[in-house]
Amino acid sequence: MMERTPKNSKYILAAVCLVLGMVITSLFFLIKERVPSTTNDHTPSLVAEELPDSVHQVLRENRSAIETGLKGEKTGNGVFAMERVLMAWDPIGFRADTLTDLLGAPSVREDGVLTYRFDSGLGGVVWQFTTGADDKITKTQRYSMW
Repeated sequence: MMERTPKNSKYILAAVCLVLGMVITSLFFLIKERVPSTTNDHTPSLVAEELPDSVHQVLRENRSAIETGLKGEKTGNGVFAMERVLMAWDPIGFRADTLTDLLGAPSVREDGVLTYRFDSGLGGVVWQFTTGADDKITKTQRYSMW
């Protein structure tokens, strides 16, 4: 006799895959934060035009997915696009207006913190960029919403 699987099993599998992807990504960023960077030991350029072509290429490839994710559409693509951009470019030292020019308007901007929020429907990810008195980004934080 053949066993029947529940009709919603594909949705359960999709949810498990999405959560697993977020966990793996979270672990990657946790490890990345603990490993000293050898590529960011220089004073960064403070204008977007001076970014390397490779960063502009990553931005072009991922900008629409980031914008879609910020609009509140329940997709993990915006999260992964944002992660690809931040792996290619460290915004520390750049002005907040450079960040918004490159990534689009944040979900919230309040008290010197720019917040980019991506909701997957089962949770999501929030990036917060803290600025100093000169409006330059001084700190980047990533949070998972569960």
